Amino acid sequence: MNRIQSALCCLTLCCFAIVCTAAFPVDFAHAQNNRVALLTELSGTVELSRSGSASFERADWGIPLFEGDRLRTAASSQAIVLFANNNMMTVGAGNTFTISSGSTSSAASQPVSGAIISADADLTLHRAGQGEIEVLGGLRNSSSRNDLILDHPLNAKITSSQPEFSWSTRDDYEMYRVTIQTSSGVVWTTETTAQAVSYPDEAPILSPGETYFWRVEAEDMLDVTESSLTSFEIVSAEEGDALEAGLTSLQDMYDAENRGAAYHFLVGSLYAKHGVYGDAISAFEWIAESNSESASAHRILGNLYAEVGMKDAAIKSLQRAMDLTQEN
Repeated sequence: MNRIQSALCCLTLCCFAIVCTAAFPVDFAHAQNNRVALLTELSGTVELSRSGSASFERADWGIPLFEGDRLRTAASSQAIVLFANNNMMTVGAGNTFTISSGSTSSAASQPVSGAIISADADLTLHRAGQGEIEVLGGLRNSSSRNDLILDHPLNAKITSSQPEFSWSTRDDYEMYRVTIQTSSGVVWTTETTAQAVSYPDEAPILSPGETYFWRVEAEDMLDVTESSLTSFEIVSAEEGDALEAGLTSLQDMYDAENRGAAYHFLVGSLYAKHGVYGDAISAFEWIAESNSESASAHRILGNLYAEVGMKDAAIKSLQRAMDLTQEN
């Protein structure tokens, strides 16, 4: 196995770790060591029978698949499975397919390019050993109401050296003052009446690898309200090249009309691997909206929201994941 294949295999196994406690309950340790595939897209009616069981139940997006599990697709239905050896396979309509680590040797499988992940990267979208109750408890205990909420960028890397800063409020204010700074002092500040502002050409260049902090002060006739302080970092040239190569590879794999959940899963995982959580959130929001009954989709999204400090959104998504898990 070459370096690129090894890197993508690492991505695939880490992606499985995100969703190991999906709608079909499985033992965490068993799932970590024995899963061989992941259901990354489905349309129509797709059912799953666990190895050793004769019965089939509804399958949801993101469930881990093990040796001997069977997927069954109805007419006008299909499933897309991502295997740990970097291959992706489509199970067409009206089929029953048995999961096996050797399945991807057939001509029906499609390799996923190693360009979608950089070597030695590590995806950590889940909190190993923690369920929704523990995570929700921590979020609720640390949450606080603020009338001025920063929306983007939030505690993550970004790809643009001239980002747009955006925020939202529960009240109306006459003017907003935006300040960007480092640990050494203020880099740039401006005032606006809008709830978004772009970093201008004439401002000091934002350097890749440097951690920047920003906040907003909102003023009206009687009062000044200050947001919390949050951070961001511009990706390095090397990371930017890896992201561009990965996205190009995925766009070559999927034309514009066929960019479903499998595509968004790989895009979201790629961004998350490089710490670009804002774009990763967008990809997994697409998945959660398209697979609203998937506990795994809401769990991943909730963990991503928590990663950047979007506590209200994280609580909502993780609560939804917990409810869906208890229903199944």
